Amino acid sequence: MKKSLLVLLLITTVSMGQGLLVFSGLSIPLGDYGDIFSPGMQYGASYTMKMPGIEPPVGTELKTEYLIGYTNYEGETNAIITKSDYTIIPIVANGILDMNPSAKDFGGLAPSLVLGIGYYLIQNDGTMELTDDTGTWVIDYDERTANVGINLGGGADYYLNKNFYLRGVFKYHYTLPISDGDTDSMSLFDIRIGAGFNL
Repeated sequence: MKKSLLVLLLITTVSMGQGLLVFSGLSIPLGDYGDIFSPGMQYGASYTMKMPGIEPPVGTELKTEYLIGYTNYEGETNAIITKSDYTIIPIVANGILDMNPSAKDFGGLAPSLVLGIGYYLIQNDGTMELTDDTGTWVIDYDERTANVGINLGGGADYYLNKNFYLRGVFKYHYTLPISDGDTDSMSLFDIRIGAGFNL
Protein backbone atom coordinates (compact mmCIF):
# COMPACT_ATOMS: atom_id res chain seq x y z
CA MET A 1 0.00 0.00 0.00
CA LYS A 2 2.76 2.44 0.97
CA LYS A 3 4.68 1.56 -2.19
CA SER A 4 1.59 2.23 -4.33
CA LEU A 5 1.06 5.63 -2.70
CA LEU A 6 4.70 6.54 -3.31
CA VAL A 7 4.45 5.59 -6.99
CA LEU A 8 1.22 7.63 -7.31
CA LEU A 9 2.92 10.64 -5.70
CA LEU A 10 5.87 10.41 -8.09
CA ILE A 11 3.57 10.14 -11.13
CA THR A 12 1.54 13.15 -9.93
CA THR A 13 4.71 15.20 -9.36
CA VAL A 14 5.98 14.50 -12.87
CA SER A 15 2.61 15.12 -14.52
CA MET A 16 2.21 18.47 -12.75
CA GLY A 17 5.53 19.67 -14.18
CA GLN A 18 6.84 20.97 -10.89
CA GLY A 19 10.05 22.96 -10.69
CA LEU A 20 12.21 24.97 -8.30
CA LEU A 21 14.10 28.17 -9.10
CA VAL A 22 16.59 30.36 -7.23
CA PHE A 23 17.26 33.85 -8.55
CA SER A 24 19.06 37.13 -8.03
CA GLY A 25 18.69 40.47 -9.71
CA LEU A 26 18.37 44.24 -9.56
CA SER A 27 15.24 46.03 -8.31
CA ILE A 28 14.80 49.68 -9.32
CA PRO A 29 12.38 51.95 -7.39
CA LEU A 30 10.38 54.31 -9.62
CA GLY A 31 8.70 57.68 -9.04
CA ASP A 32 9.22 59.44 -5.70
CA TYR A 33 10.86 56.35 -4.22
CA GLY A 34 13.36 56.36 -7.06
CA ASP A 35 14.40 59.87 -6.01
CA ILE A 36 15.13 58.70 -2.46
CA PHE A 37 16.33 55.10 -2.71
CA SER A 38 19.02 53.63 -4.94
CA PRO A 39 18.49 50.33 -6.83
CA GLY A 40 18.82 47.28 -4.61
CA MET A 41 19.87 43.68 -5.00
CA GLN A 42 17.13 41.07 -4.90
CA TYR A 43 17.31 37.40 -3.94
CA GLY A 44 14.64 34.74 -3.78
CA ALA A 45 13.19 31.40 -4.79
CA SER A 46 10.06 30.13 -6.50
CA TYR A 47 8.09 26.94 -6.98
CA THR A 48 6.32 26.33 -10.30
CA MET A 49 3.70 23.80 -11.40
CA LYS A 50 1.36 23.31 -14.34
CA MET A 51 -1.92 25.16 -13.90
CA PRO A 52 -4.68 22.54 -13.61
CA GLY A 53 -8.17 22.83 -15.08
CA ILE A 54 -7.41 25.45 -17.77
CA GLU A 55 -6.75 24.58 -21.39
CA PRO A 56 -4.19 27.03 -22.87
CA PRO A 57 -3.91 28.00 -26.56
CA VAL A 58 -2.32 25.36 -28.80
CA GLY A 59 1.48 25.35 -28.53
CA THR A 60 1.53 27.01 -25.11
CA GLU A 61 1.43 25.96 -21.46
CA LEU A 62 0.00 27.66 -18.38
CA LYS A 63 1.91 27.49 -15.10
CA THR A 64 1.41 28.71 -11.54
CA GLU A 65 4.39 30.18 -9.70
CA TYR A 66 4.68 30.82 -5.95
CA LEU A 67 7.54 33.19 -5.15
CA ILE A 68 9.22 34.76 -2.13
CA GLY A 69 12.03 37.29 -2.33
CA TYR A 70 14.13 39.76 -0.39
CA THR A 71 15.31 43.19 -1.55
CA ASN A 72 17.23 45.90 0.31
CA TYR A 73 17.53 49.50 -0.90
CA GLU A 74 19.87 52.15 0.50
CA GLY A 75 18.34 55.59 0.90
CA GLU A 76 19.76 59.09 0.69
CA THR A 77 21.42 60.54 3.77
CA ASN A 78 21.94 64.14 4.83
CA ALA A 79 22.83 66.24 7.88
CA ILE A 80 19.80 64.90 9.76
CA ILE A 81 19.21 61.39 8.38
CA THR A 82 22.49 59.51 8.78
CA LYS A 83 21.16 56.08 7.85
CA SER A 84 18.21 55.00 5.70
CA ASP A 85 17.37 51.43 4.63
CA TYR A 86 14.29 50.09 2.88
CA THR A 87 13.53 46.38 2.77
CA ILE A 88 10.80 44.61 0.80
CA ILE A 89 9.82 40.94 1.10
CA PRO A 90 7.38 40.03 -1.71
CA ILE A 91 5.20 36.93 -1.35
CA VAL A 92 3.41 36.52 -4.68
CA ALA A 93 1.47 34.08 -6.85
CA ASN A 94 1.93 34.36 -10.61
CA GLY A 95 0.38 32.92 -13.71
CA ILE A 96 2.94 32.16 -16.44
CA LEU A 97 2.13 31.62 -20.11
CA ASP A 98 4.94 29.51 -21.57
CA MET A 99 4.98 30.07 -25.33
CA ASN A 100 7.35 27.22 -26.23
CA PRO A 101 6.89 24.35 -23.76
CA SER A 102 8.54 21.87 -26.14
CA ALA A 103 11.90 23.53 -25.36
CA LYS A 104 11.90 21.52 -22.14
CA ASP A 105 12.14 18.30 -24.17
CA PHE A 106 14.35 19.44 -27.04
CA GLY A 107 16.38 22.29 -25.52
CA GLY A 108 16.45 25.93 -26.49
CA LEU A 109 14.55 29.10 -25.62
CA ALA A 110 11.05 29.29 -24.13
CA PRO A 111 9.69 32.88 -23.92
CA SER A 112 6.92 33.60 -21.43
CA LEU A 113 4.52 36.24 -20.10
CA VAL A 114 3.88 36.74 -16.36
CA LEU A 115 0.95 38.25 -14.41
CA GLY A 116 0.41 37.95 -10.68
CA ILE A 117 -0.78 39.35 -7.37
CA GLY A 118 1.11 39.49 -4.11
CA TYR A 119 1.65 40.62 -0.55
CA TYR A 120 4.61 42.94 0.07
CA LEU A 121 6.10 43.24 3.57
CA ILE A 122 7.92 46.58 3.86
CA GLN A 123 10.35 47.85 6.50
CA ASN A 124 11.84 51.35 6.54
CA ASP A 125 14.48 51.89 9.22
CA GLY A 126 17.15 54.46 9.80
CA THR A 127 18.83 56.92 12.14
CA MET A 128 18.31 60.66 12.62
CA GLU A 129 20.62 63.06 14.46
CA LEU A 130 19.00 66.22 15.81
CA THR A 131 21.04 69.01 17.38
CA ASP A 132 19.81 71.82 19.60
CA ASP A 133 21.16 73.97 22.44
CA THR A 134 21.24 71.00 24.79
CA GLY A 135 23.26 68.74 22.52
CA THR A 136 22.82 66.10 19.84
CA TRP A 137 20.01 63.57 19.93
CA VAL A 138 20.22 60.27 18.07
CA ILE A 139 16.85 58.80 17.11
CA ASP A 140 16.38 55.36 15.54
CA TYR A 141 13.17 54.75 13.63
CA ASP A 142 11.59 51.57 12.33
CA GLU A 143 8.40 51.62 10.24
CA ARG A 144 6.71 48.41 9.10
CA THR A 145 3.81 48.23 6.68
CA ALA A 146 2.17 45.75 4.33
CA ASN A 147 1.14 46.39 0.73
CA VAL A 148 -0.86 44.40 -1.76
CA GLY A 149 0.11 44.67 -5.39
CA ILE A 150 0.20 43.33 -8.89
CA ASN A 151 3.16 42.47 -11.08
CA LEU A 152 3.46 41.85 -14.79
CA GLY A 153 6.28 41.23 -17.21
CA GLY A 154 7.98 38.71 -19.39
CA GLY A 155 11.08 36.63 -19.78
CA ALA A 156 12.48 33.42 -21.13
CA ASP A 157 13.81 30.06 -19.99
CA TYR A 158 16.81 28.51 -21.71
CA TYR A 159 16.80 24.74 -21.24
CA LEU A 160 20.21 23.12 -20.96
CA ASN A 161 18.47 19.75 -20.83
CA LYS A 162 15.08 18.39 -19.74
CA ASN A 163 15.71 19.07 -16.07
CA PHE A 164 17.92 22.16 -15.84
CA TYR A 165 17.30 25.65 -17.19
CA LEU A 166 18.35 29.29 -16.88
CA ARG A 167 15.76 32.06 -16.59
CA GLY A 168 15.81 35.78 -17.33
CA VAL A 169 12.83 37.95 -16.28
CA PHE A 170 11.84 41.61 -16.27
CA LYS A 171 8.82 42.65 -14.18
CA TYR A 172 6.91 45.77 -13.16
CA HIS A 173 5.34 45.94 -9.68
CA TYR A 174 2.67 48.33 -8.42
CA THR A 175 1.61 48.17 -4.76
CA LEU A 176 -0.90 49.86 -2.46
CA PRO A 177 -0.80 49.97 1.38
CA ILE A 178 -3.26 47.82 3.32
CA SER A 179 -2.04 48.64 6.84
CA ASP A 180 -1.39 51.79 8.85
CA GLY A 181 1.83 53.64 8.17
CA ASP A 182 3.41 56.29 6.01
CA THR A 183 3.97 54.03 2.99
CA ASP A 184 2.20 55.22 -0.16
CA SER A 185 1.65 53.40 -3.42
CA MET A 186 4.93 52.24 -4.90
CA SER A 187 6.27 51.20 -8.30
CA LEU A 188 9.26 48.94 -8.92
CA PHE A 189 11.02 47.47 -11.93
CA ASP A 190 12.93 44.18 -11.56
CA ILE A 191 15.53 42.49 -13.73
CA ARG A 192 16.32 38.93 -12.61
CA ILE A 193 18.37 35.95 -13.62
CA GLY A 194 18.07 32.51 -12.08
CA ALA A 195 18.76 28.81 -12.34
CA GLY A 196 16.14 26.13 -11.94
CA PHE A 197 15.43 22.44 -12.25
CA ASN A 198 12.31 20.39 -12.86
CA LEU A 199 11.33 17.77 -10.31
